[in-house]
Amino acid sequence: MAAYRQALLLAVVVAAACLAPLASATQWMVGDDEGWRAQFNLTGWADGKTFRVGDSLMFMYNKDAHTVAQLATKEDFAACNLQANLIGFWDSGNDVITLSKPGKTWFICTKPNHCLTGMKLVIDVVEDGAWTPAPAPAPAPAPIAHGWMVGDSDGWRAKFNETGWANGKTFMVGDSLMFMYDKSLHTVAQVGKDDFAACNLQGNQIGFWDSGNDDIKLNNTGKMWFICTKPNHCLNGMKLVIDVQGGAWAPAPGPTPAAPAPDSSAPVSYALGGAVAAAGAALVAAAALAF
Repeated sequence: MAAYRQALLLAVVVAAACLAPLASATQWMVGDDEGWRAQFNLTGWADGKTFRVGDSLMFMYNKDAHTVAQLATKEDFAACNLQANLIGFWDSGNDVITLSKPGKTWFICTKPNHCLTGMKLVIDVVEDGAWTPAPAPAPAPAPIAHGWMVGDSDGWRAKFNETGWANGKTFMVGDSLMFMYDKSLHTVAQVGKDDFAACNLQGNQIGFWDSGNDDIKLNNTGKMWFICTKPNHCLNGMKLVIDVQGGAWAPAPGPTPAAPAPDSSAPVSYALGGAVAAAGAALVAAAALAF
């Protein structure tokens, strides 16, 4: 009987040691209650935090304004290289990303100029040998959408058509055009081919923008024509035509969004299943009965 009790007690001790590290992982709300936002890198949000294998990051943001992309190298992160090969891409506005291996992990927003103005995050994940995460799905091999800054650093401006900015570029369905300009001087209008050629300011417009910072998604294949509707601007060359290609672009699949996280800056612990707790309780009860 004594040998039985000793064996059962040993089983309880071993089970407790094995189950303790498995009981919880930490889910971090990136940016706390303010979420993933512009100039994020200036907040120092990750400072002082310890991220472990098995933890997860929850990115909450306006999906019409931002994205989340995981980069492969610190060089692409430092340069805010939007054409880099991505490890992952998410755009649901409520993305949960599991930290499945140790080491540095780099994230940026792929909207034009957002990374350059500080919307980026780097964390250092430490090994937690006792926790084994479920295998992550393999990322899709499809290319990632591009955000094109119209006119590059000079933006949308007078005599734009003379620059040949669109020459040699391949625009794909899913890409976007960012028009940056002085909203007191210019506008952006999407028009048809004939109205484009004639700079017809009274023609039917497919779309119209005048914020000075317009992000226009390319949703369909084919030619797209844009002009400025201020008097004489189109006639003086402030116009753009592009040809959108299709079929090759698809975003990398993100994980299934989890339920919204609590509105708190404290890390959230979550149980890994009732079976773990039940198993531990059963062993403790058995030990008590044996003694």
